[in-house]
Amino acid sequence: MRLKKNTLIMYQIVASIIFGSSLLLVLGVDIHQRVLKATAVPKGEFKRPIVFVPGDAGSLMEARNNNPGGYGGGSWFRIWMNFFLLLPHTIRYYDENIIMTFDPATNTSSNAPGVEIRLPNFGTTLAMEYIDPSWTAYFLGNSGAYGKALADRLLKYGYIRDISVRGAPYDFRLAMSSNSKYFSKLQDLVEETYSTNRNKKVAIISHSLGGLYATWFLNHQSHAWKDQYVDTFISISTPWAGSSEALLALMSGFSFGIHCRDPLTARKQQRTLETNFLLLPRANFPPPDNVILSTDERSYNCTDEDIRAVLTRAGVPNGAELFQYVRDANKVPGGPNGLPPHPGVDTFCVYGIGVQTEDILKYEGRNFPDQQPQFINAEGDGTVAHRSLSACKLWNLAPGGGVVELPGVSHTEALKGRAGIDEIMKILFR
Repeated sequence: MRLKKNTLIMYQIVASIIFGSSLLLVLGVDIHQRVLKATAVPKGEFKRPIVFVPGDAGSLMEARNNNPGGYGGGSWFRIWMNFFLLLPHTIRYYDENIIMTFDPATNTSSNAPGVEIRLPNFGTTLAMEYIDPSWTAYFLGNSGAYGKALADRLLKYGYIRDISVRGAPYDFRLAMSSNSKYFSKLQDLVEETYSTNRNKKVAIISHSLGGLYATWFLNHQSHAWKDQYVDTFISISTPWAGSSEALLALMSGFSFGIHCRDPLTARKQQRTLETNFLLLPRANFPPPDNVILSTDERSYNCTDEDIRAVLTRAGVPNGAELFQYVRDANKVPGGPNGLPPHPGVDTFCVYGIGVQTEDILKYEGRNFPDQQPQFINAEGDGTVAHRSLSACKLWNLAPGGGVVELPGVSHTEALKGRAGIDEIMKILFR
C-alpha cells in the first residue's frame, strides 16, 4: 500500500511538472513570436548570418498516430526527444512510432502504418537549441539542450533569433537521397536568410551527420548559386567515413547511453533507419588491419561485399538491399578517395581528437549478434574514429578553409563546449 501511495505521489509530481512545462513552453513560444514581430533587421556587426544543420538525433520531431487506440489519441506529440517516452513502461510507444519500413522493390522507406512525422520550428533558432525543451529535461542536467550554448554565444555577438541565426532540422532517420523536400526547404531558407540580412552571404554550420547533409546540399547547387548565397561551411564532428556506432546499432542495438534502455529492443527500429546504413564504416578509410567486426566464424572488413554478408548473417531484415541502395544512391562522384567533391565554398572541419573511441566489434566467445560485443578502441572523439573525422583533409582546404583539431574534446562537446565554440566564432569573424 505504501508503494502504491508513493507511486501515486510520484505520478502527481510528474503530472505537475508536465503541466508546468507545457504552460511555460507555450508562453515562451508566444513571447518569442511577439518579440520576433517587433524586431527589425539585425543591428549587430556580424559578417555572416547562419543556417545550422543538426546531426543524427539532433532534430526535435513530432508524431501523430492515427490508428485506433494509437498512442497520443490522434494528436501530435513530441517523439524525439521526449524523456517520458524513454522510460521503461513507455519506451514501446517510442519504438512503434519511430520505426520505418523499407520496400526493396521501390527503394523507399515509409513511416509505420498510420503514423505521421513532422519537424516543428523549421527556420527558427529554437530548432537548433533544444531537442527536448521541457522543464523535466532541464532539471535532468539540461539534457534536452543541443545547440543552445552556441546560439547563446552568437546572440551576444549581435546575432538575432530567427533572422541572422536559423535552424534547419530534418528527419534524421532518412539518408539524403530520400529527403529531397528537405533540401528544397533548405535552399529557400538560405536564400531568405541572405536577403533578410542585407544580402550577406550565409555560413552553414553543421554537426555530425549534418555535415554529410550539408555537403550533399552544396554539391547539388550550382557554382553561381553558391557564389551568391554561401560564404562559409563549418562542419563539426562529421563522420566522413562512417562510425562503428552505426554498425553496433544494426548488429546488437545501441542504447544512446540510456541505462534503462534494452539495446536488443532498440535494435528492431534501429535496423529500419536509413542513416544507420549510411554511416557504416567506409572501405576507403579502414582500420589498420582492415577488420571492423569479428566472430567465432570469421572476420569482416568494410568492403560492400563483407558488409552485405554481415548484415545477412546478423539477420537484418532487407539489410543487404537497404545498405546497397543507401550506399549507391548517396554517392557523389568526383571527390578524393571516395569522398564527395569539395563543397565549393570556404570549408572548415572542426573535430575532437585524443579521446578513446570504440571502433572494432569483437564477438568472439559471445552470442552474435544478440550479445553486446567487446571493443578494440581507436583514437577519435569518443563517437567517431580519427581516420573518419580527418578524411576531409584530403580536400586540401587551405587557403580558403582549414582543419581545427581539439585535443581531448568529445563528439558533442565540439559543438557544446567552450573550446569548440571559440573556434567557430574565430571562423565566423575572421
